[in-house]
Amino acid sequence: MPLVRISLVKGKPEAYRRKVGDAIHRALVETIGVPPLDRFQLLTEHEPGDIVYDSNYLGIARSSDLLIVQITLSAGRVAKENWSFGNGEASYAPKEEAHV
Repeated sequence: MPLVRISLVKGKPEAYRRKVGDAIHRALVETIGVPPLDRFQLLTEHEPGDIVYDSNYLGIARSSDLLIVQITLSAGRVAKENWSFGNGEASYAPKEEAHV
């Protein structure tokens, strides 16, 4: 059972928050085989100054619309190489060399 925590700035409509949760759950089902009914999410809204982040870590631009997703899984399910800090890229995965 993954536990998903979604943190975002206050003020987003309920429909937006629902779509974010739906997209995250769909990704878990499609990529690591989480059962479709195994959905446990905590959505937390924060005041604008309460989410502290580097706006350009690893060269990825982040706006004040940043949302942070924390997924807790059982050991051995997702390695560090699969982490993403933005742009849908696995930030710590080994880079493939370009073939000319």
